[in-house]
Amino acid sequence: MLLMVFLTACLPATSQLQSITMSQNENTDVAIPDSLRAAAFNSDASLVATVSANTTTLRKVPGGKVVRTLVGHSNPANSPAFSPDRKLVASTSEDNTVKIWDSATGKLLRTLKGHTNYVDSAAFSPNGRLLATAAADSTLRIWDVGSGSEVRKINSPAGWTHTVAFSTSGRLVAYVAADQKIRVVEVDDGEEVRTIVGHPRFINALVFSPDDRTLASASLDHTVKLWDVDSGRELLTLSGQAGSVRTVAFTHDGKWIASGGEDSKIKLWDVATGKIVCELDAPVAPVIAVAFNAADSDLASTSDDGEIRSWSLREQGCPNTTAVVLGHH
Repeated sequence: MLLMVFLTACLPATSQLQSITMSQNENTDVAIPDSLRAAAFNSDASLVATVSANTTTLRKVPGGKVVRTLVGHSNPANSPAFSPDRKLVASTSEDNTVKIWDSATGKLLRTLKGHTNYVDSAAFSPNGRLLATAAADSTLRIWDVGSGSEVRKINSPAGWTHTVAFSTSGRLVAYVAADQKIRVVEVDDGEEVRTIVGHPRFINALVFSPDDRTLASASLDHTVKLWDVDSGRELLTLSGQAGSVRTVAFTHDGKWIASGGEDSKIKLWDVATGKIVCELDAPVAPVIAVAFNAADSDLASTSDDGEIRSWSLREQGCPNTTAVVLGHH
């Protein structure tokens, strides 16, 4: 089956709307759920983990073929996270636990217990040895992935925690509490070194730039903000999404950032100028995850209706081809 989509190219003086033909892949092993709770890509965007009910499903990108189905939580799973080496997957849950899985075999390696309320999100350290988790019990916890033991508990000064990210160096962790302030803490001692204030509404996602100088935050206020990590100063506000921004990702060289959200659009921004480089206007449902491949030549996206797309970014400035790797059916 062929499907027509449109892509808006935001290039100086020559910007135009192009129609692209793409094929829908039918190589799927299980039905795609009506609505996904969350999704995450691995470090080179070759796999995507999607969460629905108490199940985390791993699919290949491109192709959409199911690699593994991870089932084990007694209550709904909330969000997945891949280790940087792509070998492990963490799943957080409303059963107050985090489970660590082998992504190749689907084997459950260990269950992290200690949180006393539902666990919202998780992030691996760059070396994959630590895992930070944010939860409704008003704590941020750091775990030893190999042993499953709790390394540090950081009590939130502002209630429940959510949305956590490790810095590229592994020295810092950023998280958001109920007051929607971003707090940056030292991994070694848990000391808070920065409090960042600026978003008036819920913050959906955090990510550090590859050089660790910039922190990006995506919010229900329809913006992405870029912050100086050392000072906490706001560098840029990226305004252009027509709804809540649910996901954000840097290219590996840190020059571009991609955002997606409730308006079903993906925007690529120049980090230095804050200007839109290009806009992808194909998904028909809210975009919940985006990621660049290792060469920064492709962008993968997932919508909450279960559709996964792989966009080719072969021309500098704007993509000109795209292919659906998995469609809702």
